Amino acid sequence: KEFGEADAIKEKLSGYGVAVHDGFKKWRADGELLSNASSSHASQRSQTVLLYTRAGHFDVDVDEVLIDELVTDRSKAKKERRFHDADDIRSELLQLGVLVNDKSRKWAVISEAGHAHAPLEGNSAASMNGESLAKVEELLAKRHQAKTSGNFRVADNCQFDLQDLGVQVDDFGFSWRVSRGD
Repeated sequence: KEFGEADAIKEKLSGYGVAVHDGFKKWRADGELLSNASSSHASQRSQTVLLYTRAGHFDVDVDEVLIDELVTDRSKAKKERRFHDADDIRSELLQLGVLVNDKSRKWAVISEAGHAHAPLEGNSAASMNGESLAKVEELLAKRHQAKTSGNFRVADNCQFDLQDLGVQVDDFGFSWRVSRGD
């Protein structure tokens, strides 16, 4: 079995807006909910699981099949109001270096830089000088650490410092972009 090739194809499909769920052996291209096959509408509604996609750094190696299974299990637990189980799975994901955003239905891997945000493709981030780029990476990592430890004052200050550098952070998409020249 060519898992590497299959993962590459899945990632390419994701870039086209197509979500594939290996566990259910289903795919969707409309961003809507993914559900297990069922004949009755009520039964289908009770089995509906939110579909999550990967965002942020794609250059970080991670077992996407495992992450997708954990995220799906977490979604099922939340749907079944087993919030303690959902929290345990979220903690397991964090130990794997994975953040989940339930509002955007995305997950991302924390990079070696210490955060999960990647610069938007085609944005002027690539034109930043090395010192400015290093400062952005430092502030994103500090902001992530502060949010993780519940120190929202420090996280907000990092956000303000990033804005002063002309950087806008998108927590829903695990990305950042330069809104003006550095």
